[in-house]
Amino acid sequence: MNQLEKKRINLMKINYIKELNSSKINLSPLNFWQAIGITILFDIITLFLNKPTDIFYIILNSLGVVTYSGFWMWISTALSAAYEFGAILILIIFLNNRNNKVNNINTGFKLRKRDWVLVPLLIVSYILLTYGWFDYILYFFPTGNTYEYVIEYLNSIPIVILLVETCIMAPFFEELLYRGIILNGLLNKYKNSSKKAIIYSAMVFGLVHLNIPQGINAFIGGIILGFIYCYTKSMKLSIFAHFINNLITFVPVPESLIFKFIYIVIGTYVIMKGIKYIRNTKLINISKAS
Repeated sequence: MNQLEKKRINLMKINYIKELNSSKINLSPLNFWQAIGITILFDIITLFLNKPTDIFYIILNSLGVVTYSGFWMWISTALSAAYEFGAILILIIFLNNRNNKVNNINTGFKLRKRDWVLVPLLIVSYILLTYGWFDYILYFFPTGNTYEYVIEYLNSIPIVILLVETCIMAPFFEELLYRGIILNGLLNKYKNSSKKAIIYSAMVFGLVHLNIPQGINAFIGGIILGFIYCYTKSMKLSIFAHFINNLITFVPVPESLIFKFIYIVIGTYVIMKGIKYIRNTKLINISKAS
């Protein structure tokens, strides 16, 4: 292999994330259990990459350095982003179907300005329905130690870092993994049933939250995000919708009975209009995509 070929291969690897966003990579087919295996593999790779940092922080703590200060927490956040990016890249390279690099279900869809407002309204409408009545159902389920640990962690970090991790890192990396890699792999497996692929990807997304209330919430959110991605083939839109979903959790809302009724009415109306808008504009036909 000459230097020119090596340079071309390295450039292709650098562009994998960009090409995944534009649906130009045809990933290997995945069934439901393989999709779960990919999430486990992602966690293993991330933990492995993060191990040197863990050791370094243990050494710092033994030397009396307060690693929960702003500076060291920013360093930890930046390194976590780098490790997750690396894990995503490894999975893309591993699952890339080199025999057919261009994804056949790519529609060449070009985003319009109004799509950035109208399409993510599906997520907003679901959140309104959650505020209106769905939260009451979720409260009946036990949360478990995992949920309590997550809440404790979120309450212990500065608000700015919390916003970065929740509203930037989580939407970007989770959409790359669960819609960009897993859902694409499921779509390539279940070519005659994109609905099955969406539901399976949402199930995986719900299971990784490791507690019932968040799992149910993530499952329904995963269906909506999968629906958006399947119809638009746009990672940008699904990432933006996920960003809106996480950002709204930081916005205080009135909780009186009259407001809950308003949430239900507006949420139901918006979600029906949102689905109708996407279908009427024919961003992509799910049956053709599958």
